[in-house]
Amino acid sequence: MWGDPQFWTSLLCTIGIGGYQALLARKANRLQEQIMRGEAPVAKTIVVRRGYHWLAILAFMAICWVPYLFSHIGKNDQFLMYITRFGPMNVGLDLKTNPIVEVTTDGSLFRSYRDDYRLAAVCFRYYGNTPRNEAQNLQKSALFDIADGTFVIPIRLDKSFIDTLGTQIGTNYALLLVPTKVQMEQFGTLKQAEAFGVKVVQEAVGPP
Repeated sequence: MWGDPQFWTSLLCTIGIGGYQALLARKANRLQEQIMRGEAPVAKTIVVRRGYHWLAILAFMAICWVPYLFSHIGKNDQFLMYITRFGPMNVGLDLKTNPIVEVTTDGSLFRSYRDDYRLAAVCFRYYGNTPRNEAQNLQKSALFDIADGTFVIPIRLDKSFIDTLGTQIGTNYALLLVPTKVQMEQFGTLKQAEAFGVKVVQEAVGPP
């Protein structure tokens, strides 16, 4: 929300309308005082004008906020699917000879982070003997500059991970926003990554 230009535009528009309404209210109060002293026209004119002002203000508020609200319906961060695909990059090929999996996302969702973060992904096996964010042997992607459009992040699997294939344990995937000053070699678990300021955007579990 805070990095959304549309939100700030709507908020500034609301502040401007609020300031305008405050000026109108002040002017109307002065006119009412003059009427009480018999120094101004009929009060009915002011009441009608103030009614029209309120209608105008409500119309302007709707113009400011309705587009923003409609554009965000169903896009609450808790439910938004950042990971659109995950799993073997080349379906049908043997992972032992082509050991690459992928995490796919929409780069435009991270537009507001592009100056300070890069995108990356990891995958790992989770056996339940530690907290999930302390699982070892992370398989890591490279770091990628954020760009709009479909964003495929490949992860090359090492031999130790390939040796676990066929164990009937799924693979955990995590999409990451990594601060530009942080390198993938600096952390070995998600917990360590978060200590360096890495944001775990979303996780998923699936093959292989």
